[in-house]
Amino acid sequence: MNFESFMLIFGWLAALLFIGVSGYKIVRLVRLPLNVRWEVYPVPHESKEKRQYGGSYMEEMDWATKTRTKSPLPACLEIAAEVLMLRKV
Repeated sequence: MNFESFMLIFGWLAALLFIGVSGYKIVRLVRLPLNVRWEVYPVPHESKEKRQYGGSYMEEMDWATKTRTKSPLPACLEIAAEVLMLRKV
């Protein structure tokens, strides 16, 4: 077995391993109950109070029955501020 064939086999095995492990992690995450899928990062489309600590609309009581108001403006402003000022870098 020469070096080229070894690298070819190694490359294919690495790619298959990556796809398999990624699929396993996705399936494991999807099967988790909703209360375990934490959002512990600032979500730009949330209200300003919740954005400060990484909160979400899902932490409110009966969040599924309430109507949500969504606007793309906070997300665009957050992206623009990050691109221009690099605050979180």
